[in-house]
Amino acid sequence: MATAKYHANTALKRNSYYDVALDELEECLTSASTIEQEVDAKELSQEIDRFLDSLDQESRVMFVARYWYSDSITEIAKRLRTTNNNVSVRLSRIRSKLKNHLQKAGYDL
Repeated sequence: MATAKYHANTALKRNSYYDVALDELEECLTSASTIEQEVDAKELSQEIDRFLDSLDQESRVMFVARYWYSDSITEIAKRLRTTNNNVSVRLSRIRSKLKNHLQKAGYDL
């Protein structure tokens, strides 16, 4: 990280003003996730992609519109020319299927 390079370059001539400022900034820039967490997130993302591939096109559109683009139920219903209730029920069923799919893939939910 840039702050580590700065600290290495200035180890002999410490300037506490800059050290304190960089330490404060480092709290904002340091990633809280580990490599293992990033790998897990990527694997989960790939598993969700596999699940989405198993859905029919309209269900996939509903899911992505709602959970990626945060479209409202009403917006989705208008786009797909169906009722709000139909969209709500289908999204509920899709979530249930996703949960089962992830559990079968070994994810603890």
